[in-house]
Amino acid sequence: MFKIKALVLIGVLVISGTASSDVIPSSYVSTDGDGDSYMDDTGKQLADGLIGDNLYYTDFGNGAAYEWVGWMTANPTINFKFDTPVKLSQVLIGFNRHERYGVFLPKTVTIAGKSFALKGTEIGDWKRGFLKFNAPFNGTDLTITLKDDDSNRWIFVDEIKFISPAIQGTAPWVTAHTVICQNTTQNKTVTIPKTKSSAWNCEKAGLAVKSGDKVKVTIEGTKY
Repeated sequence: MFKIKALVLIGVLVISGTASSDVIPSSYVSTDGDGDSYMDDTGKQLADGLIGDNLYYTDFGNGAAYEWVGWMTANPTINFKFDTPVKLSQVLIGFNRHERYGVFLPKTVTIAGKSFALKGTEIGDWKRGFLKFNAPFNGTDLTITLKDDDSNRWIFVDEIKFISPAIQGTAPWVTAHTVICQNTTQNKTVTIPKTKSSAWNCEKAGLAVKSGDKVKVTIEGTKY
Protein backbone atom coordinates (compact mmCIF):
# COMPACT_ATOMS: atom_id res chain seq x y z
CA MET A 1 0.00 0.00 0.00
CA PHE A 2 1.34 3.44 -0.91
CA LYS A 3 -0.69 5.97 1.05
CA ILE A 4 -0.09 9.30 -0.65
CA LYS A 5 0.04 12.78 0.75
CA ALA A 6 0.89 15.42 -1.85
CA LEU A 7 2.06 19.01 -1.56
CA VAL A 8 2.22 20.97 -4.81
CA LEU A 9 4.67 23.90 -4.87
CA ILE A 10 5.79 25.98 -7.83
CA GLY A 11 7.42 23.40 -10.09
CA VAL A 12 7.84 20.87 -7.29
CA LEU A 13 5.60 17.97 -6.26
CA VAL A 14 6.47 16.16 -3.03
CA ILE A 15 4.78 12.83 -2.28
CA SER A 16 5.29 10.83 0.89
CA GLY A 17 3.81 7.57 2.04
CA THR A 18 4.24 3.99 3.19
CA ALA A 19 5.33 1.30 0.76
CA SER A 20 4.03 -2.22 0.45
CA SER A 21 3.48 -4.71 -2.36
CA ASP A 22 1.98 -7.88 -0.92
CA VAL A 23 -0.65 -7.34 1.76
CA ILE A 24 -1.04 -10.21 4.22
CA PRO A 25 -4.48 -10.93 5.71
CA SER A 26 -4.69 -11.46 9.45
CA SER A 27 -7.09 -14.39 9.09
CA TYR A 28 -9.74 -16.00 6.92
CA VAL A 29 -12.68 -18.37 7.11
CA SER A 30 -13.31 -20.73 4.21
CA THR A 31 -15.75 -23.38 3.05
CA ASP A 32 -14.22 -26.71 4.08
CA GLY A 33 -12.27 -28.58 1.42
CA ASP A 34 -13.51 -32.00 0.33
CA GLY A 35 -11.84 -35.19 1.45
CA ASP A 36 -9.00 -35.64 3.93
CA SER A 37 -6.34 -34.91 1.28
CA TYR A 38 -7.67 -31.50 0.27
CA MET A 39 -8.68 -29.91 3.56
CA ASP A 40 -7.12 -26.69 4.83
CA ASP A 41 -5.17 -28.48 7.56
CA THR A 42 -3.92 -25.37 9.36
CA GLY A 43 -6.59 -22.82 8.50
CA LYS A 44 -3.78 -20.76 6.95
CA GLN A 45 -2.80 -22.73 3.85
CA LEU A 46 -4.30 -20.24 1.41
CA ALA A 47 -2.01 -17.47 2.69
CA ASP A 48 1.09 -19.28 3.98
CA GLY A 49 3.35 -18.69 0.98
CA LEU A 50 3.57 -22.39 0.07
CA ILE A 51 3.06 -23.01 -3.65
CA GLY A 52 2.02 -26.35 -5.14
CA ASP A 53 3.41 -28.09 -8.21
CA ASN A 54 2.11 -28.49 -11.76
CA LEU A 55 1.48 -32.10 -10.70
CA TYR A 56 -0.84 -31.35 -7.80
CA TYR A 57 -0.08 -34.63 -6.04
CA THR A 58 3.66 -33.86 -5.68
CA ASP A 59 4.96 -34.33 -2.12
CA PHE A 60 7.30 -31.54 -1.01
CA GLY A 61 7.70 -33.07 2.43
CA ASN A 62 4.35 -32.38 4.07
CA GLY A 63 2.43 -35.07 2.22
CA ALA A 64 1.11 -35.43 -1.32
CA ALA A 65 -0.96 -32.43 -2.47
CA TYR A 66 -0.54 -30.74 0.95
CA GLU A 67 -0.31 -27.27 -0.61
CA TRP A 68 -3.70 -27.58 -2.30
CA VAL A 69 -7.14 -26.95 -0.87
CA GLY A 70 -9.76 -28.62 -3.09
CA TRP A 71 -13.51 -28.42 -3.48
CA MET A 72 -15.80 -30.63 -5.53
CA THR A 73 -19.26 -30.57 -3.98
CA ALA A 74 -19.29 -26.90 -2.97
CA ASN A 75 -18.84 -23.48 -4.53
CA PRO A 76 -16.37 -22.22 -1.92
CA THR A 77 -16.56 -18.85 -0.21
CA ILE A 78 -13.47 -17.44 1.50
CA ASN A 79 -13.79 -14.45 3.82
CA PHE A 80 -10.50 -12.63 4.45
CA LYS A 81 -9.95 -10.17 7.29
CA PHE A 82 -7.27 -7.47 7.53
CA ASP A 83 -6.29 -5.87 10.83
CA THR A 84 -6.44 -2.35 9.37
CA PRO A 85 -8.14 -0.93 6.26
CA VAL A 86 -6.19 -1.81 3.12
CA LYS A 87 -6.17 -0.48 -0.43
CA LEU A 88 -5.78 -3.24 -3.02
CA SER A 89 -5.37 -3.07 -6.78
CA GLN A 90 -5.13 -6.78 -7.63
CA VAL A 91 -5.88 -10.21 -6.25
CA LEU A 92 -3.84 -13.21 -7.42
CA ILE A 93 -5.28 -16.71 -7.04
CA GLY A 94 -3.13 -19.79 -7.58
CA PHE A 95 -5.09 -22.49 -9.44
CA ASN A 96 -4.29 -25.92 -10.83
CA ARG A 97 -5.71 -27.37 -14.03
CA HIS A 98 -5.40 -31.12 -14.54
CA GLU A 99 -8.47 -32.12 -16.53
CA ARG A 100 -7.51 -35.79 -16.87
CA TYR A 101 -8.05 -36.10 -13.12
CA GLY A 102 -11.06 -33.79 -12.97
CA VAL A 103 -9.32 -30.59 -11.87
CA PHE A 104 -10.68 -27.52 -13.69
CA LEU A 105 -10.71 -23.77 -13.31
CA PRO A 106 -13.92 -22.34 -11.84
CA LYS A 107 -16.41 -20.79 -14.23
CA THR A 108 -16.75 -17.61 -12.19
CA VAL A 109 -14.59 -15.82 -9.63
CA THR A 110 -16.23 -13.10 -7.53
CA ILE A 111 -14.05 -10.73 -5.51
CA ALA A 112 -15.67 -8.13 -3.25
CA GLY A 113 -18.84 -8.32 -5.34
CA LYS A 114 -17.09 -8.01 -8.73
CA SER A 115 -17.48 -11.11 -10.92
CA PHE A 116 -15.01 -12.43 -13.49
CA ALA A 117 -16.05 -15.11 -16.00
CA LEU A 118 -13.32 -17.59 -16.94
CA LYS A 119 -13.03 -19.52 -20.18
CA GLY A 120 -11.27 -22.39 -18.42
CA THR A 121 -8.12 -22.18 -20.52
CA GLU A 122 -6.38 -19.26 -18.80
CA ILE A 123 -3.90 -21.79 -17.40
CA GLY A 124 -2.52 -24.63 -19.52
CA ASP A 125 -3.64 -28.17 -18.80
CA TRP A 126 -1.37 -30.05 -16.35
CA LYS A 127 -0.20 -26.67 -15.02
CA ARG A 128 -0.53 -24.47 -11.96
CA GLY A 129 -0.41 -20.71 -12.11
CA PHE A 130 -1.63 -17.43 -10.69
CA LEU A 131 -4.55 -15.68 -12.33
CA LYS A 132 -4.56 -11.91 -11.81
CA PHE A 133 -7.83 -10.12 -11.14
CA ASN A 134 -7.99 -6.31 -11.23
CA ALA A 135 -10.30 -5.85 -8.29
CA PRO A 136 -9.82 -2.48 -6.54
CA PHE A 137 -10.82 -2.78 -2.89
CA ASN A 138 -10.69 -0.62 0.21
CA GLY A 139 -11.58 -2.00 3.62
CA THR A 140 -10.94 -4.70 6.20
CA ASP A 141 -13.16 -7.60 5.06
CA LEU A 142 -12.95 -9.12 1.60
CA THR A 143 -14.98 -12.07 0.28
CA ILE A 144 -13.96 -14.33 -2.60
CA THR A 145 -16.34 -16.88 -4.13
CA LEU A 146 -15.40 -19.56 -6.67
CA LYS A 147 -18.31 -20.93 -8.65
CA ASP A 148 -18.43 -24.01 -10.84
CA ASP A 149 -21.83 -25.69 -10.24
CA ASP A 150 -20.48 -29.07 -11.35
CA SER A 151 -20.07 -31.65 -8.60
CA ASN A 152 -17.94 -33.83 -10.89
CA ARG A 153 -15.16 -31.25 -11.16
CA TRP A 154 -12.55 -30.18 -8.64
CA ILE A 155 -11.34 -26.64 -7.95
CA PHE A 156 -7.81 -26.55 -6.52
CA VAL A 157 -6.26 -23.41 -4.93
CA ASP A 158 -2.84 -23.27 -3.27
CA GLU A 159 -2.37 -19.55 -2.49
CA ILE A 160 -4.19 -16.21 -2.66
CA LYS A 161 -2.20 -12.97 -2.77
CA PHE A 162 -3.30 -9.38 -2.33
CA ILE A 163 -1.43 -6.62 -4.14
CA SER A 164 -1.44 -2.94 -3.26
CA PRO A 165 -0.72 -0.15 -5.76
CA ALA A 166 2.90 0.20 -6.85
CA ILE A 167 5.00 3.24 -6.05
CA GLN A 168 4.17 4.94 -9.30
CA GLY A 169 2.10 7.77 -10.66
CA THR A 170 1.81 10.55 -13.20
CA ALA A 171 3.45 13.95 -12.99
CA PRO A 172 0.96 16.83 -13.17
CA TRP A 173 2.94 18.42 -15.99
CA VAL A 174 4.47 17.11 -19.22
CA THR A 175 7.44 19.44 -19.58
CA ALA A 176 10.90 18.13 -18.66
CA HIS A 177 11.11 17.05 -15.00
CA THR A 178 13.19 14.88 -12.68
CA VAL A 179 11.77 12.28 -10.27
CA ILE A 180 13.70 11.58 -7.06
CA CYS A 181 12.62 8.41 -5.22
CA GLN A 182 13.77 8.08 -1.61
CA ASN A 183 13.33 5.13 0.74
CA THR A 184 13.85 7.04 3.96
CA THR A 185 13.68 3.85 6.06
CA GLN A 186 16.58 2.22 4.22
CA ASN A 187 18.29 5.53 3.36
CA LYS A 188 18.35 4.75 -0.36
CA THR A 189 17.69 7.07 -3.28
CA VAL A 190 17.03 6.48 -6.97
CA THR A 191 16.75 9.33 -9.47
CA ILE A 192 14.81 9.09 -12.70
CA PRO A 193 16.68 11.47 -15.06
CA LYS A 194 15.01 14.48 -16.59
CA THR A 195 12.24 13.28 -18.88
CA LYS A 196 9.09 14.53 -20.57
CA SER A 197 7.26 11.28 -19.86
CA SER A 198 4.45 11.95 -17.40
CA ALA A 199 4.39 8.39 -15.97
CA TRP A 200 6.91 7.36 -13.32
CA ASN A 201 7.56 4.15 -11.37
CA CYS A 202 10.14 4.15 -8.58
CA GLU A 203 10.33 0.36 -8.26
CA LYS A 204 10.98 -0.12 -11.97
CA ALA A 205 13.68 2.53 -11.67
CA GLY A 206 15.41 0.35 -9.08
CA LEU A 207 14.17 1.55 -5.69
CA ALA A 208 14.08 -1.40 -3.28
CA VAL A 209 11.23 -1.31 -0.78
CA LYS A 210 9.82 -3.58 1.88
CA SER A 211 6.41 -3.55 3.48
CA GLY A 212 6.18 -0.67 5.93
CA ASP A 213 9.08 1.36 4.52
CA LYS A 214 8.63 5.12 4.43
CA VAL A 215 8.97 6.49 0.92
CA LYS A 216 9.28 10.06 -0.36
CA VAL A 217 8.98 11.03 -4.02
CA THR A 218 9.97 14.49 -5.24
CA ILE A 219 9.18 15.65 -8.76
CA GLU A 220 11.08 18.75 -9.88
CA GLY A 221 10.42 20.64 -13.10
CA THR A 222 8.49 23.43 -14.74
CA LYS A 223 4.78 22.92 -14.68
CA TYR A 224 3.99 25.27 -17.57
